[in-house]
Amino acid sequence: TDHPTYQDALNKILPDLKSRNEELRLKSAKSLRNYVAQQAREMSSENFAKFMTDLNQHIFELVNSVGIPEKIGGIMAIDELIEVDYDENATKVTKLANYLRIGLLATDPTVMLMASKALGRLARSDGILAAECVEFEVKRALEWLQERERYEPRRHAAVLVLKELAQNSPTLFYVHVSSFVDNIWVALRDPK
Repeated sequence: TDHPTYQDALNKILPDLKSRNEELRLKSAKSLRNYVAQQAREMSSENFAKFMTDLNQHIFELVNSVGIPEKIGGIMAIDELIEVDYDENATKVTKLANYLRIGLLATDPTVMLMASKALGRLARSDGILAAECVEFEVKRALEWLQERERYEPRRHAAVLVLKELAQNSPTLFYVHVSSFVDNIWVALRDPK
C-alpha cells in the first residue's frame, strides 16, 4: 500500500518544520508542497484522502503546539499548500483557514503576522468559500476591535488580518470600509 511510503516521506520532511532554523523550516515547507502536489497526481483518490487526513493532523499539531518554531513551521506549511491543487477547494480552504485562525490567537507577534499573511494569500484563492472566509474574518476582526476589554494580542491580530484582507481581497473588503474606518480608530488610539 501507499501508506508506509508516504509515512516515511513525511517522517523525513516534517521534523524540519519544527526547527529553530528558518531556512530549514522554509525548505521543509517547500518540500512538503512538492510532495503533496506529486502525491495528488500519483495516488488513488482514496489513498490521497488518507494521506491528507494524516498530513492535516500533523499540521494541526504543529500550529497548536506550545513552541513558537513549531507554530511557525505549521503556518509555513499551510502557506505553501495554499497554491497546491488538491482536494476540492472548499474543503482545503476551510481546513487551512481554521488552522490559520489558531495562529492568529497566538500571543507571539511573528506567529500572528505569518498567520495573517497566509490568510491574505488564502483570501486570494478563487471560489465562494474564499469569499465567505474573507467575510467571516473581516467581521471577526472588526468585532475584536469593538471589544470593551482591552486585549492587545487580539487587537493586534485584528489589525493584521484587516490589513492583509484589504490588500489581498480589496473587492470583498470594500463593503466593510465604513465599518473599518469607524473601528480602526480604537486600534490607532491604543497606547500599545
